[in-house]
Amino acid sequence: MFLALKEMARAKVRFGLLVADVTAIDDVGQAIEGDFIVKKTWRDSRLAGLDGCRFQRAQVWFPVTDVLNSSQLQRFRGVFATDQVKVAAGGLVQYHQRFFGRIATYHQLQAFPFDRQRL
Repeated sequence: MFLALKEMARAKVRFGLLVADVTAIDDVGQAIEGDFIVKKTWRDSRLAGLDGCRFQRAQVWFPVTDVLNSSQLQRFRGVFATDQVKVAAGGLVQYHQRFFGRIATYHQLQAFPFDRQRL
């Protein structure tokens, strides 16, 4: 088990952020308020063959990430509140979490909603 955990420390984690809705833009305070969905995916060979199974996040290896530019984000307690990961073919693990709140942003938003930003 120790060797498997050591291998997971080098796992490549894909991180996606979907801005589902922008409810406010504060130009002066350089912040946006909105509805965000975070998606994380990674491969865990120990879960291969368990396609379609769901596990509580605490039962599997899980990459911890923090949003550093917000103290006001709150986790949504609806569909995503089960705090589960889903296993797909080949041990591909998927996790979704929805957040609401305000985050600081230092992007040029003059062209919003037709802009593109590098994070």
